[in-house]
Amino acid sequence: MRPRLRLLQKALTDYEGGHYYSTALVVFSMMDGFVKDLDRATRQGLHTRPAEDMVAWDSVAGHHLGLSHAHQSFLKGFYKTDETRVTELFRNGIMHGTLVNFDNDVVATKAWNRLFAVADWADSRERRAKSVDPTPPPRVSLRQWKDVQARESRIEEWEPYEHEPEPNAEELPEVGQTSRYFLKNWEKQRWGLVGKHFMELGSPQSAGGKLAVLAKELYEELELSAWTILRVRHVAAAVAHTDVELFVNGAM
Repeated sequence: MRPRLRLLQKALTDYEGGHYYSTALVVFSMMDGFVKDLDRATRQGLHTRPAEDMVAWDSVAGHHLGLSHAHQSFLKGFYKTDETRVTELFRNGIMHGTLVNFDNDVVATKAWNRLFAVADWADSRERRAKSVDPTPPPRVSLRQWKDVQARESRIEEWEPYEHEPEPNAEELPEVGQTSRYFLKNWEKQRWGLVGKHFMELGSPQSAGGKLAVLAKELYEELELSAWTILRVRHVAAAVAHTDVELFVNGAM
């Protein structure tokens, strides 16, 4: 996925800016190319794979309503122009210009979700190709099951919350601390450390030097001279957003 990270970053910028049509087109094409790279001998793209091939054996993507089920919309053909509003990932019609009313946040968001599921599926294929660990004894399995139940219970009890740090606070929660570390490294132009924060899908992971080059390309012209962490919003059990005020290139 690494060679496609730059375009995906631009797709994310478009998504945040409300340019949903370009987001969908870029994410669709990146998925196709990523899947083609998995089998270099056949170069079989995502849109040519049957639904039964899209089963992740050890992932939530393998649920009966997961990737293989959702993949059916990817395979559906459209052969004449249709202006009806589209909210499904009809890849054939969208990419070939027969479905022309797909510029909406539903399609774009589903495209991102599909990309993550495809990356998960690719990782599952790689793990399955490796030797399988022996089945654990019943006592270990029971303990693991209890751990899963306890974790799910904690997730169900969790509620969204916000945190507004005091100015110049020394101690911050983990998300705020990570955000501050990223901003400090951006301000000091420590591109290797900035690159460590980049999201990477699939495996293997990129070398630190390559991420440093990418970070420099993305941020070198954006001179950060001051910043303030306004708040950290925990919107889901594993999702948090940090609101920051930036002073970039002499302007806020």
